Order: sequence, then C-alpha cells, then structure tokens
Amino acid sequence: MTEAIGASVLDRYKPAVEKEGGNKDVEDFGQNEFMTLMLTQLKYQDPFKPMENGEFLAQMAQFSTVAGIEGMNASMSSFISEQTASQTLQAAGLLGKTVVTEGSSATLPESGNLESLFSIPETSPKANVIFSNAAGETVHAIEFSDLDSGIHKISWDGYNEDGNRAPSSSYSISVEYVDSAGGLSTAETSISTEIEGVNFGVGNAKPTLSTSDGRELSISEIRKIL
Repeated sequence: MTEAIGASVLDRYKPAVEKEGGNKDVEDFGQNEFMTLMLTQLKYQDPFKPMENGEFLAQMAQFSTVAGIEGMNASMSSFISEQTASQTLQAAGLLGKTVVTEGSSATLPESGNLESLFSIPETSPKANVIFSNAAGETVHAIEFSDLDSGIHKISWDGYNEDGNRAPSSSYSISVEYVDSAGGLSTAETSISTEIEGVNFGVGNAKPTLSTSDGRELSISEIRKIL
C-alpha cells in the first residue's frame, strides 16, 4: 500500500538517511533526503496498487512549496541586509550636513538663533509665525509680507516680546497665511538641523541620526539636504 511521506514514513527510513548525511532532524531534510525517501517509497510500494500520479505530484508540490518558502526567506534576508548596508553608508555620508525634516517644534539653543522653515502653495500678502512654549503661551511672533509660493526661512533670535532671552527649550511653531480667498490657511512647517552623529543598528536594524537639537532621526524622515 502506498503511503504519503509523513512523519511515520520518515521515521521508518531515517536510519538510511542518517548514514549518508549524519544525524538530522526531520524538519531539516533537504532535496537529496526527500528524493531518497521518495524513491524508497516507490520501490516498496504495492505493485497491485501503485501510487497515483495525482498523489505523487501532490507530494512533489508540497516539497517544492517548502523549498520555495525557504528560498524566498533567504532572498528576503539578503535583500534586507543589502538595504541596511546601503542605508548605513548613506547615514555616514550625512555626518556634519544640515538637513530638513518635517516638524512643528524646534529647540532654541543656549546662544544663537532658532532656525525653521515653512512653505505655502500660493502667493500671500501676509503670514504670521507664532512661537509657543510647553504651556501653550505665545513667546514670540514674526510677521512676513508679500510672500511668493514655496519655502521661506524663519530665524528667531531667541528674545521674547519683553526683550528678554527665552529659556533654551523646545518651542512649537505655527504659521498662518492669508490665502487667495482672503481667509487664513495653515502653512506646512519643517525644521533644519545639523547631523552630529550616526548610530549604527545591531544586525539588520536601520541606522539612526543624532541631530544638533537632540533628536533621533531615521533616514526616511529627511526631506532635504542643505
């Protein structure tokens, strides 16, 4: 009687395979072991009830599926390793560069200016930039006029409305501009920062970038290199 190649059949012929390839678990059998078992099964099948073509093909398809999955996993692992290596090289090349990322908050340094950007899709007669602290209080405001569409740079010297230097901290940035309909629309804001360090991931972990304002970025978060 013909039997499918299951655990019982594998156990029956396991000693013969072990002589050829050493001690192996059933789950670790490769193509050679599978073919050995298949031929053994055909050799000892009942001649009055041979294995049907459909059954034979089903067993071959089962093995092909497992082998295909293993091959796909190996290919994916190789692809991920290559991608990680490529991103690591890209990250190393960004060291010391000034980059632009999406964001609505930036850190005012101990000395110097807080730099940021905003973009509008159309010309505008006026735009207002508001800097707020963690409590939501307005610390400083800047007004722009006669703006073209595109990206505009924001530079705050760090002094509040009273003329005092604001504490070094993270401040929220919001920008509203007068649109073509005469109403107020919100502009997209982004942050420019310098890459000060590269943190290499372990194994296939992607590298991250340390910025001058204390953030950790992935390469995918970078929108522009200045």
